[in-house]
Amino acid sequence: MRVKVKVFGDLAKSLGKEMVLDLPQGSTVGDLLAKLGKRKEPALDGDSGNGAKQSLVVLVGGLNVRFLDEEMTKLNDGDTVSLLPPAGGG
Repeated sequence: MRVKVKVFGDLAKSLGKEMVLDLPQGSTVGDLLAKLGKRKEPALDGDSGNGAKQSLVVLVGGLNVRFLDEEMTKLNDGDTVSLLPPAGGG
């Protein structure tokens, strides 16, 4: 199945702004993050690299996976997944 991924913020610098991934049927958000190189990109692993936890926001079809099944949220062919790193400022 094909899933469109949109990436925002600083994360887009390392992954690119938009891509289409081919995943096996029944794949989850966790599978998608693993395919994107979860171990190579600290923000995808919830770790900023200095021990501080981050809260990557993942949307599937505009819905926050935190309110679905988190990383176990099933993906479907044609889904759009958005990855938004935490924003800082004040």
